[in-house]
Amino acid sequence: MSTNAKDSPAKVTEGRSKRERKQVEFFKTTTPAKTDKTEIGSKGSGIPLGEIPFASESINKIKEDDDLAKALYSLLFGGAGTKGSRKKSFRIFSGFESDEVTEDKKTKVIDNRKKWTISLLKQALGAFGLLKSGTRDELCERLVDYLSCPKEIEGAQPVSKKRKSSGKGTTPKSKKRKSTPKKSKAKDEPPKKKRTPSGYMLFCAEKRDEVKEDQPGLSMVETTKLLGKLWNELDEDEKEEYLEKSKSIKEKDKVEEEEEEEEEEEEEDEIADEMEEEEKKIVKRGKEKKKEKENKKKKKIEVEEDEEEEEEEEKEKEEEEEKEEEEEEEEKEKEEKEEEREEEEEEKEEEKEEEEREKEKEEEMEIEQEADQSEKKEEREGEEEEKKEEKKKEVEEEEDKKEIVVETQKNEEKMDIDVEKEKEKEVKEVEEDGVDEEKKIEE
Repeated sequence: MSTNAKDSPAKVTEGRSKRERKQVEFFKTTTPAKTDKTEIGSKGSGIPLGEIPFASESINKIKEDDDLAKALYSLLFGGAGTKGSRKKSFRIFSGFESDEVTEDKKTKVIDNRKKWTISLLKQALGAFGLLKSGTRDELCERLVDYLSCPKEIEGAQPVSKKRKSSGKGTTPKSKKRKSTPKKSKAKDEPPKKKRTPSGYMLFCAEKRDEVKEDQPGLSMVETTKLLGKLWNELDEDEKEEYLEKSKSIKEKDKVEEEEEEEEEEEEEDEIADEMEEEEKKIVKRGKEKKKEKENKKKKKIEVEEDEEEEEEEEKEKEEEEEKEEEEEEEEKEKEEKEEEREEEEEEKEEEKEEEEREKEKEEEMEIEQEADQSEKKEEREGEEEEKKEEKKKEVEEEEDKKEIVVETQKNEEKMDIDVEKEKEKEVKEVEEDGVDEEKKIEE
């Protein structure tokens, strides 16, 4: 009995298959890739704030936990941001991407009165060296306009940190430096250049009065939002008209700036010419005084040394004759050179005339080419219109055919129904005749 008991478990283990152990798959959370919001602010057309000395020093002074840092980060990049990345992102920021984004930011700042108080707006403007005077809406617009395209402001200089005075070499308290009167920032700042309005701004200027007349109860923020929707609903061709207007305004502004610069240069040239003439007059006066002194000395020498003067006069006469001969030769050479110059100028004028003729010919060729292109365009448009009319005719013919087919089908169905009804009538009549005959037979 004992041997059988020992052998039984062994038999069971031999017949049982071994269990395969599967590897446990742990649950892994897939985190989406973080989008770097600082890349959005680095695509602007302005100067990065870290490269502007006044703005970079004011960024260094800002604490990352302050309300100003949080509000600026939410305005520039959206969101709260982390504690160690706010100042870095401020230094990289170089402006908003488009005018539509700036208008959206303006509406948000103007609408959010709890966050953007007047004191916080003045702190932000002071950090970038801007004026702090005006209403709340003006402060908001000034801040957002600057951040749309950051630039260096003339007159705004970084404040140097005061060194702590050590014990040695300290000046007595009685000796104080005289305080110089501070200049107002408005006088130091240069006149700002006119910012050319974009196509979106021109559209808003045209349609703002119409929107106010249609919906007079809307606020400024609501009107700007509605104008943005209308702008987005426009076609590309309608948008291009406003964009072309903005381009023309830009070109006019450039021409005006160039004319002003030319006028300033002409004034500077006139002042320089006047200064040169005065200097020449002063030099002439000095030379005349020197000549008078020399003549006086010569007269004294002539009185004392008459004999020597006679000899010198003879020598001078000989020298004068030689000089006259030399001058005559020089005059002849000058005349020859002038003749050569005149010939060269005539040749140059002839060349210029030929160039002008060639330019006129080229312009005429261009005008002819443009006329040919316009004629071709008109022909193409006429062909396209003809094709469209043919297509319309084909579509109408197909529709007429379909209507005819439908009518024929309906008529056939009616005919079939009438035939069936007639057959049924005939069957009924035959049945009635049969019934009558049966009755007659039964009778």
